[in-house]
Amino acid sequence: ESPHLQSEFKALQDSAKSKIDQIEKFCDASDAPNINEFELVLFENQKEVLRRLDAAVQGHRDAIKARLVRRAKTIAERVLSRTRGFNDWELKALAGEVARLQLFGLYWKLQEGEANRFAEAREHIRKAEARLFCREIFTDAMNEAVRRALDAASRICGESGISNHERIMVLQAMHLGQGLWHKCPNGHIYATEDRGRAMQESKCKECGDNDRRD
Repeated sequence: ESPHLQSEFKALQDSAKSKIDQIEKFCDASDAPNINEFELVLFENQKEVLRRLDAAVQGHRDAIKARLVRRAKTIAERVLSRTRGFNDWELKALAGEVARLQLFGLYWKLQEGEANRFAEAREHIRKAEARLFCREIFTDAMNEAVRRALDAASRICGESGISNHERIMVLQAMHLGQGLWHKCPNGHIYATEDRGRAMQESKCKECGDNDRRD
């Protein structure tokens, strides 16, 4: 129901509905199409990216919002064109772009405000620009550097700096993720949600076998 990415959300909804209609139409056939877990993970990732892109354009003045929406639609188009899942590297790069979009909103808000009146604030903004407009993958370190620079510029202008809500939104954007995929000893593919532990014991959803993996 996003007013900004309405066509993109509808495209994802139509794709899911088409798959469901196929399954319901052939539900009694032996060769009925099915939804595998990889498709579900792709759908969840696409839905989550659209949701976070929509959140990134909220709360800004119309002129800034229009610029953010154009960037958001470019990212959304790339995401919705995928027919296979994202690997960890691709998902990390995508998360960086969503976080970069969040920070662009804060950057443009400062540009429209009082930042240009203060030389020190302009210097912090230039530091942020160097990373915001670069073509490299937007890493955690770059995210932190831009966030600190914009926060410093905001405080120099007499404002309260980046709000807790804005800070949380940017940090959350950097943590888009999907589970780790494993194959149990019997050959079944399954996913786990915990990506933070170096070693864990997981249980296959199909046969219940435990599989201890790095």
